[in-house]
Amino acid sequence: MEINSKTKISKIIKENPEAIEAIASIVKPLAKLRNPILRKVLASRVNIQEACRISGSNLEQFKSALAPLGFNWSEDEQDSPPQTSQIEDTNVNRPAWVNQKTAVMMDVRQQIDGGSDPLKDIMAAFRALEDGQALCVVNSFVPTPLINLLERKGAKSFVEMISTEQYNTWLYPDANGSVIENEDTPSDGINMIDEEAFSQKHKKLKDLKKEITLDVRDLEMPLPMQTILESLNNMSDDSFIYVIHKRVPLHLLEEISSGPYSIFITQRSENEVFLIITN
Repeated sequence: MEINSKTKISKIIKENPEAIEAIASIVKPLAKLRNPILRKVLASRVNIQEACRISGSNLEQFKSALAPLGFNWSEDEQDSPPQTSQIEDTNVNRPAWVNQKTAVMMDVRQQIDGGSDPLKDIMAAFRALEDGQALCVVNSFVPTPLINLLERKGAKSFVEMISTEQYNTWLYPDANGSVIENEDTPSDGINMIDEEAFSQKHKKLKDLKKEITLDVRDLEMPLPMQTILESLNNMSDDSFIYVIHKRVPLHLLEEISSGPYSIFITQRSENEVFLIITN
């Protein structure tokens, strides 16, 4: 099979399942492909070039890993120089709103290393942006689910690789202002709301539908995501799912946000998050 930098990871795996282990062994961030749940979420959305950007790897590493399995690089890219970094690409088509002087900088690396989820803080910072400001999230990897979530709401994004340990993800609201709802609206999609609004939504739904309660706080990964997905497959129109989680499940949200669901989230404490998922 001929491949190039634009070939989806899912297509490679479908051609030869042994590619899962070959790709997972390239660099540590790609080891998540060994997890069948995360593989389902990521493989269909990411091509080789994007996988390099996310993981800090390069095209030569992919070529070396996949060649023994019968994958050949297409001729038009065979002679291109190896991409050991994406840093050189960040000045190409760099948006005017990517400006460190006016941006709100938010380094979440220490927060993530400490085991807490920064999503609520990121969204709060994004909602608080003033006209013309962008939010720059500094992380040790590219937060693809967060980018997809905000882009579906109308935001613009730009990612630059500073080093293999630092990625700056720039997020900019559309012309109409903040794109993240802060109210308990009936619109489909993902809504981060406060505890009071969440309680009101929960009470309304309990009067109308049967509640399916899932407490996944004590489950080992990837069981929380697997348990919720299984319940979603069995959820009827006259029921909804009430989830108690330790953190905001970004990979799950990316997987189901394109479906026919309304999702409401509130974070009571650092290790206690509540979700409502309903049709």
